[in-house]
Order: sequence, then C-alpha cells, then structure tokens
Amino acid sequence: MAEVAEKLQISVFWIYDNIYRGKIEVARGPRKMYLFPDTAATVKLLERLRAGKVQKVTFKGGHQDG
Repeated sequence: MAEVAEKLQISVFWIYDNIYRGKIEVARGPRKMYLFPDTAATVKLLERLRAGKVQKVTFKGGHQDG
C-alpha cells in the first residue's frame, strides 16, 4: 500500500479511508494485507477516483474496474 501511495503522492490514510468507505474494493492476501495490482492502470484508476471522475474502483480477482 505504501508503494501505491508513494506513486500517487498521497497519504496511506487516504487509501485506507476510501477502502473503509467502500470506494476502493481490494482483495486481501494471506497476511491480511491489501493487494493492489502493480500496474500503471492501478495508478490511473486511483488518480481518477481521487479527482472525482469515478465513484468507486475495484481490484479483486485480478480484475480492475473504474
């Protein structure tokens, strides 16, 4: 999660807050860590969410929706 936040130049709190509010749906790994795909598309979707261009993004089962 820290890597995603760093790429977006935002706080990790923003990501956690949006997960809690249901705006980001993301899978959890075996250690209960959130697993984001390491792709440029992930960053683009989160940037769109942050800008208010989409209301929700999903990163589950290797599928990304925005």
